[in-house]
Amino acid sequence: MALAKLNDSEIETYEGHYNIETFSSLFNLQWAYENKTLNIEVLKGLIEKDSASSAILNGYNTPFYFGKEVLENYSKDHPSIDILTDRIINGIRRNQHLTSEFENIEFPTKMEMENDDPSLKNWTFLLIQKGFPQLLSPVDFIFLRSEKDFARIPYEKFIEENFNLLTKLDEKQFVTDIIPTDDYLKLIDQFKLENSAEQPQKKESTHDIRNTQKPDPVTPKNKWWKFW
Repeated sequence: MALAKLNDSEIETYEGHYNIETFSSLFNLQWAYENKTLNIEVLKGLIEKDSASSAILNGYNTPFYFGKEVLENYSKDHPSIDILTDRIINGIRRNQHLTSEFENIEFPTKMEMENDDPSLKNWTFLLIQKGFPQLLSPVDFIFLRSEKDFARIPYEKFIEENFNLLTKLDEKQFVTDIIPTDDYLKLIDQFKLENSAEQPQKKESTHDIRNTQKPDPVTPKNKWWKFW
């Protein structure tokens, strides 16, 4: 709008072209308020109609996964759409400021492993360490490592094995507590890879893990929408 004033030009939107006066009268506070809840109403309707549906609502640091479980949790007291919208906004906001809630939290990098065999799909993983809380976002596998061994654990299995040590953020993301060393080593022993002294690298081959068949998706049969 400021550029339109400087250039004495029209403002282009998805609805059409407007001069400054028309734009100001149409896209006012009332319009902003009405559209604040519009997308949430659409998402709510989709999830209620198809409980397998979920959405990824992007934040500037961390996305927010919104689906059946979050909707049910936020709707226990039958809130108005305005209150529901505010709760979702607060959930998105919380995910952007995890460092203020979880001391010394780390954010593992999501990595992808390529396969030589073109018939096998690539798969993604996070390398989780002991000693500090970490954000867990949906991937195919969680990797753990000790001085001699590596373990590869399907994401959902890792969540199941460590649920008492996790804080759930939204539909699919968690923050780990500090995993006790004994528990960490037990998981490695249970799920360790053969020839695991060799370290897996992003997009590089190691100890025959490149040709691993990708597991069922983290959210089988789910439908996902991603919003920017």
